[in-house]
Amino acid sequence: MKTTKGQVVLVLLTKQVKYKNKHNPKSLDPPAVGDRVIIEASRDEKTKKVTATVVHYSPGSIPLPPR
Repeated sequence: MKTTKGQVVLVLLTKQVKYKNKHNPKSLDPPAVGDRVIIEASRDEKTKKVTATVVHYSPGSIPLPPR
């Protein structure tokens, strides 16, 4: 993923990761490319790998409500 400062960070995802959609709390779907995310993660000090535990996200394009 790319941070707001432009740095690319590798975050590992496991089957235990939980996804939380800001606009649809009941959704269990993962984020799509272009969505904004905030990731809660842990770092393994031996391997220096970062593994996500919870991914909070907001879709990059929110559909407009019908008129």
